[in-house]
Formats: sequence, structure tokens, C-alpha cells
Amino acid sequence: MKEADNPHFHLLFGIYHEYVQNGDPLAAMNDAEPHTASTMWRMPPGRQDPGTGTMKWDDIYKAIGKPGYSGYLTLEYLPVGEQVRV
Repeated sequence: MKEADNPHFHLLFGIYHEYVQNGDPLAAMNDAEPHTASTMWRMPPGRQDPGTGTMKWDDIYKAIGKPGYSGYLTLEYLPVGEQVRV
């Protein structure tokens, strides 16, 4: 991303993949933030409901919520429990 230096080329940052491959994703998230257009959330292990799993979500929420992040947030998960249809 840094080498491309193109305002039309952005990153989709996968928190799940960073966590599974390298552990704590916060340092990589902060480094990638200027180039990130979308942050994708999955809850390890597996793809559980948001806020569950083994990640330190309070720290991640704070990192994404800091001033300056204007990208999208996307969720990919397999809901558990009763499904409600509207």
C-alpha cells in the first residue's frame, strides 16, 4: 500500500486474518489505518456473533473509533440462537 502511493488504491483490512496469523491485530491496524477503506470483522475462533470469541474487542473498538477513520465496517459471522424474520 505504501509503495503504491495511489489515492484510488485502498486496503480492506481483515481483523480476523491478522489475528489468526499474527495474534494481536492492533499494531497492524494502526499502521494500515491511513490506507484502509474497509475493515472486515470476523469473530475467532470460527465466525461467531459480534462481541464473542477471543479477541480484545474493547481495544479494537477504540482503535477503529478514533478520530480520522472514515472507512466502512463489514461483518461476516454465522449467527447462533433463534433467527428472527421480519
